[in-house]
Amino acid sequence: VTESLKAGEKLLTDEKTSLPYFRQQIYRRDGLSGGRKVFPVLKADYENLIAAMNRVGHQLMALQKQETERRMTAYQAQKNLIGYYTEKSLLHAHELVTLFDDPENSIPNPENDLRGDELVVQMENALKAQRKILDDLYPLRDTSSGVDGIASSLTGMAGSYRHLKKNRTARSFNLMMKRYSDAITHYNRSIKFNRPLP
Repeated sequence: VTESLKAGEKLLTDEKTSLPYFRQQIYRRDGLSGGRKVFPVLKADYENLIAAMNRVGHQLMALQKQETERRMTAYQAQKNLIGYYTEKSLLHAHELVTLFDDPENSIPNPENDLRGDELVVQMENALKAQRKILDDLYPLRDTSSGVDGIASSLTGMAGSYRHLKKNRTARSFNLMMKRYSDAITHYNRSIKFNRPLP
């Protein structure tokens, strides 16, 4: 995080320093010679900031996975299978997201398809197990939110993944990520089951 802040501060400083050059249109008078000096600096600043933020993102994803696995173990010990399968489906969704942690390179990469297909099947199997338990225990429940909302979003995510695999577009990728984000939002609002004690 400190690296990201430093990289961001350097970018901000360099951008502020270069603003008069562009605002005063000095580039028209010097034939862009100043621009040729400024652009590589700003490009390096952006690349350093993005790289630092990616490192933070990878660390957060790893911590999130550890926490999900810990909750799965606790739910299993408590015989709370609704919580267990919900967490399991989210774990597979999380792993699917990390498979595309560098969208520019991984969206068109068919090498990810086999692992992606496996994760989607595992996620859908966990959702089926979750849904069967819910239907048996709470057949008259409101299915618009809670763990049903999570399941609906993850089902949409699976469909978006298949669309992405077929079309290889940024739009498909963004829709898949939105579905994942929706599932997390439902999860954070969920009151259908309690998180296990540490």
